Amino acid sequence: MCATQEACPRCKPEPTLLFENKPPVVLICDPAKLQALKAKDLVEQCRARKVGLEGSKSVLINRLEKAIAKDLRAGSTTANRSKPPRPAKGSSAPVVGPSQTPTTKTLDCDAPWIELTHEQAASARWSRPEYTGPAKGGPSAVADKDLDPLRSTPLDYFSEFIPMSAREKWKTRSNQYAIKCGAGTDKYPNFKPFSTAEIDSLLGLHVRNGLAPVPDMRMHFTNPSSNFVFGDERVQSALPGGFQRLKELKAFFHIQDPTLAEPVNKPFFKVEPLLVAVRDNSERLWYLGPDVSLDEQDCGFQGRSHLKDKIKYKKEGDGFLADCICDSGYTWTFHFRHDPTPMPLTQKHASDLHNRCLYLIKRLKFQWTRIYMDNLFTSRRFLQWGYEEKVLMAGVARATARGVPDCVVQVEAKSKADLEKAVGCVKVARTADFKIIAASVYDAKPVHFLSSIHTKVHMITKTRTVWSTENKCRQELGFERLNTADDYNNNMNGVAAVNSYLLYKRQCELRKV
Repeated sequence: MCATQEACPRCKPEPTLLFENKPPVVLICDPAKLQALKAKDLVEQCRARKVGLEGSKSVLINRLEKAIAKDLRAGSTTANRSKPPRPAKGSSAPVVGPSQTPTTKTLDCDAPWIELTHEQAASARWSRPEYTGPAKGGPSAVADKDLDPLRSTPLDYFSEFIPMSAREKWKTRSNQYAIKCGAGTDKYPNFKPFSTAEIDSLLGLHVRNGLAPVPDMRMHFTNPSSNFVFGDERVQSALPGGFQRLKELKAFFHIQDPTLAEPVNKPFFKVEPLLVAVRDNSERLWYLGPDVSLDEQDCGFQGRSHLKDKIKYKKEGDGFLADCICDSGYTWTFHFRHDPTPMPLTQKHASDLHNRCLYLIKRLKFQWTRIYMDNLFTSRRFLQWGYEEKVLMAGVARATARGVPDCVVQVEAKSKADLEKAVGCVKVARTADFKIIAASVYDAKPVHFLSSIHTKVHMITKTRTVWSTENKCRQELGFERLNTADDYNNNMNGVAAVNSYLLYKRQCELRKV
């Protein structure tokens, strides 16, 4: 319930997110009560209202007062809802109740499209909400305080994502599971309880094997003089118990509490604490900039699992797919494909794919972030749902079944003559409420865009350095590109940069071996 009796459109507490045990935040709607809150409570209020988290206590109070005043001016409330009255007998006109009152925040998915000429598309300007976060993404104040690029070791970076406290819990749970399985009796009679150092050695050995894999893990423990390719004295010194101790660790290592029953609808239940730690700390250590990318990442896996996907379109190969939000090559948050989306956060008519993405969008800390995505995600309805969550989105769209208007769709040319006529053709349309624009340009083949970010569509001049066969030198070559395509190319590579960097590091380690 709301803290006051006044009408407030956000008085309903947010539902608890997946993997989180924190109680929902009760929003304060009385500005007079903000002065009595502590700084950490003010930060939670700001996070719940999706406003800026940085600044002193007075700055946070001022920011919250503005948000509360804005919500009160909206005049619509989700509290104390009553059923709309029935229409009078014999009347066919429906009566609009309080919960059906239209607001300016909601897009009309059935709003008609209006085709624009080139001049109208290039000169048309309408307002877009401004991003409320920092002007550029980068490490957060916590990361700057805890990590020094010149002095911090790889273990320091690892501990920021998986802290020592989490590894201590894993040691305790592994020992509990070993006792539960009867370790020290008939099974592994020489078993001794694990230490935190051994848990760290197990994790480090698997990280090393991921970068430079070997056919069998026991090869790490062979004598380097007889097996100079795989034998490693560093591995043997890190795990003095040898391969036998490694077998015990692999048999009893437990991340989840062994006393809990495994739910049927949570396929990642056994590694849930690990995913929570990595995801939450990834969000804690980085501030997102105004432009981010939404795409899928592939966690390569060569073993057997019913959760593994067959992937032929990525160099990583088969593995586990996750939808991610990335910024400048940094994975800020993620959600695995086979993990169920929290039901209170789902859109009724959205697909599983879009529900996962909406869950990631709800984790953003600043309003009106600009998200770029490829044609797997882009649709008119998804842009509408994103606008309702106070984010702007743009991306390449498929020509059919994704809401692209017929007046913008271009058909691929069948002959060379038709291709020469079609190259460079641009078509633009906007919705009647000015919220979404659709554009297409014929390059090598037709490319379609949907965007709630851009306010106009026009061609821009770009230059590229090419080799001239006539002059036998490199020289600048000018060409034209649609501005929506240019923004997409410049801001969509956040996820691709992560995948390319990880693949490059793995290839470098393999060359060393």
